[in-house]
Amino acid sequence: MNIEKFNEAAKRLESWSKTLVNHINSGSAEIREVLNGKTSLPAGCPSKESLAALCMRPFASDIVEIRGAYDDMEAALWEK
Repeated sequence: MNIEKFNEAAKRLESWSKTLVNHINSGSAEIREVLNGKTSLPAGCPSKESLAALCMRPFASDIVEIRGAYDDMEAALWEK
């Protein structure tokens, strides 16, 4: 096991997990407002669902980073 790489990946996992929680906490209210019709659609946006999906993109980016950190932790377990 490579403890240094494991610890580094664990710190990244923790950091990105906190970022995801922050994005969910701040973005969920905005998404609800969009879906409830309280937000005007920008020019060219076809629907409130499209705008809501756009608002959710940071969640997906964070999840990709979380998965990468997890994969690095797992790889570090088996590294000699």
